[in-house]
Amino acid sequence: MIIQITKTKNLCKFKLNEICKLKNSFWNFGLIESKRWFIQNIKKDDFHILLFDKKKLIGYIALRDRFFVKKKKLYKYYLFDTLIIKKKYRKLNLSKVLMKSCNSFLRKKKKPAFLICKSQLVEFYENFEWKKIFKSKFNIEGYKNKKKINGMAFNLNVKTKLFFYIN
Repeated sequence: MIIQITKTKNLCKFKLNEICKLKNSFWNFGLIESKRWFIQNIKKDDFHILLFDKKKLIGYIALRDRFFVKKKKLYKYYLFDTLIIKKKYRKLNLSKVLMKSCNSFLRKKKKPAFLICKSQLVEFYENFEWKKIFKSKFNIEGYKNKKKINGMAFNLNVKTKLFFYIN
């Protein structure tokens, strides 16, 4: 297994296509729509953690470089956007490999990270040192219904309300 971390601007077309195919295998929006979403939402300085079995992409995490507001000041953070393992490789603990690589990367960058997940995934992320944020302590630009989501943070101490920008 090989882990590769790269910025969007350094992704070749082949790897971009493989990422979109992998994501489409789970979300099934179609390859064209997956590529359109990627181009519209992923910026050139966002990071991608790629897990390969030889030359085959089998796992992926997207870390989108964004900012949040705390007490009227802007701070940079990474939006943990995607974690996916190719179906045939699930149940082999490869998500653990990706999460450890992700956390190591975040520690080296000395930058906080934030993710949004459903309740059934909270415990999974807590196993990797991510902390749940009380719903009263964060707002997400453009999100109307926070009731069905959970906010989680890594490298971030949340004492006052934060406003996250995800686009």
